[in-house]
Amino acid sequence: MVYGYAGKILHIDLTTGKTEVETPNEQFYRKWLGGNGLVIKYLYDGLKKGTNPLSPEAVSVFASGPLSGTLAHGAGRTHFGAKSPQTGLLADSSAGGGFAAMLKYAGYDAVVIKGKAASPVMVVINNDKVEIREADRFWGVKTIETQHRLKKELTPEYKIACIGPAGEKLVPMTSIVTDTRVAGRSGNGAVWGSKNLKAVAIYGDKDVKVADMAKVKALYGEFAQKAKETLAGLSKYGTTALPASINAFGGMGTRNMQFETFEHVDAIGGETLNTQHLIRHRSCFSCCIHCAKDFKVNKWDDVSEGPEYETQYSFGSMPAISDVDYIIAADRLSDEYGIDTISAGVTASMVMELMERGLLTEKDTGGKTYKFENGEDLLELVRIIGEKKGEFGELIGKGTRALAEKLGGDAYKYAFHVKGLEPAGHSPRAQKTMSVGYATSPRGGSHHDARPIEYGLPPEKRNTTEGRALNAFNTQNWTCLGDSLVVCHFEEKIYGTSVAQAHVDWINAVTGWDTTLEEVKTMAERIYTLERLFTIRESGKARDGDTLPWRTMNEPIPSGTSKGMYTTQKELDTMLDEYYDLRGWDRKGVPTKATLKRLGLEEYS
Repeated sequence: MVYGYAGKILHIDLTTGKTEVETPNEQFYRKWLGGNGLVIKYLYDGLKKGTNPLSPEAVSVFASGPLSGTLAHGAGRTHFGAKSPQTGLLADSSAGGGFAAMLKYAGYDAVVIKGKAASPVMVVINNDKVEIREADRFWGVKTIETQHRLKKELTPEYKIACIGPAGEKLVPMTSIVTDTRVAGRSGNGAVWGSKNLKAVAIYGDKDVKVADMAKVKALYGEFAQKAKETLAGLSKYGTTALPASINAFGGMGTRNMQFETFEHVDAIGGETLNTQHLIRHRSCFSCCIHCAKDFKVNKWDDVSEGPEYETQYSFGSMPAISDVDYIIAADRLSDEYGIDTISAGVTASMVMELMERGLLTEKDTGGKTYKFENGEDLLELVRIIGEKKGEFGELIGKGTRALAEKLGGDAYKYAFHVKGLEPAGHSPRAQKTMSVGYATSPRGGSHHDARPIEYGLPPEKRNTTEGRALNAFNTQNWTCLGDSLVVCHFEEKIYGTSVAQAHVDWINAVTGWDTTLEEVKTMAERIYTLERLFTIRESGKARDGDTLPWRTMNEPIPSGTSKGMYTTQKELDTMLDEYYDLRGWDRKGVPTKATLKRLGLEEYS
């Protein structure tokens, strides 16, 4: 028995209806850990180069980690992964809640799904019993209603992950929703839709055995005390308080990144939401922070869990929406359809700017003009993405890169994406850590690879490349480890933004291993490097793919605290050289044979 693990991987073939159970040995778990590590291992090995991500041959994986189902704070997250239909690269994303814990209680560490059912189905797991059931009656039903109805059919104790109508229609920027938490980036929802997989429902009543319960309890108490001392703001506001500070910092993307300060930031910020719209606070499994919030729309009857900061950015400052009711409503609508709020909002903002500039016309949009500051326009754009309505809806559901490629001309200058994925609300112009971090991310514009750690620094200390490659390297290793444990990245508020001894202590207390800090750092590097190999294999690009949006590299921020900042090609090249050296990759951005050997990845050389 391996402490901290269920010891089984469930394989499901939707074409044949067959299931198999794999029982990896301890060496396997010690090498790949869980979560993100299991996702990339099964994707790389299970997919042939160039596999269409929406074909029956494509693979979808969701996984827990060794801390899932234990007392570890923040270990309620579940890691989902596939080859992205939006970017053609890695689509990995985690969702909060309790889905991973229930997966462990049912007796599985991960589920690997391939094939395609002949008609809509759902997978129902009750401990050792795995069923593939018909789901025609749920096809076309939105995500929250799907879960309510399924819990009535099964029992309320089941944890459910499902897709919405957008995933069924194979919209590339779609998500998987569990409870009201979302694995939002890169199109995992469309992959399930391509397999006719509407939902997975899990119930289990088995134990997760840990090696040293006394140590686990001690670590739990230590974290809880530190959280109480340092995370009161996160408990009160969640991330909704961030717009005010990020706006003052001069890094809050506005009007499709034309500016980086939003004049109506207070109207969409945490104080407004908490005093005028808050219904309740929520927590994920085994977490004392309760950062999730339910907010109500005051103008009409609607409620959403969220928005959080990224959605205040993507549905607020980016399209210049100052009425927070529309942001809450767009957030709820996105969750119901099952679409990613970051990609949807950034794409909507690009549409608005292109129409202002005359690069997109009513002829392209089916007779409609979309404008900044208009909440109804925003909601309509979310709906046509979610419904894949007409040629225009199909096009913008692919994101900003696809829109720019379709229009041609200068449209690419206004497409805010990295490797086809729209960046989150942490500016690569105002933080050079995010410049090199986004550029080298295996997902593209994800703020959950490199982390935005330059907040609080004045512009003169940010407008340099010195140390930024190291920042990206360290924070990427931490997030890679966190996604493999699987724990929430808010743990960095307690343990820091690098792989730390506290992570080692948790791993050893749960598993009984005798890992060292260096070994755990190597685990993270191994997993991240295999993600890099997947990126190179599927895109055919290495350094030539590590680039940034045109506006980031050519237009200085025009106003605000970060006025004048941007990242030149020369600066990016300097940071890439330093970053590749840290990783043990050559100057083309390819991991060397020596590095692969050091990381135990010789079979991939």
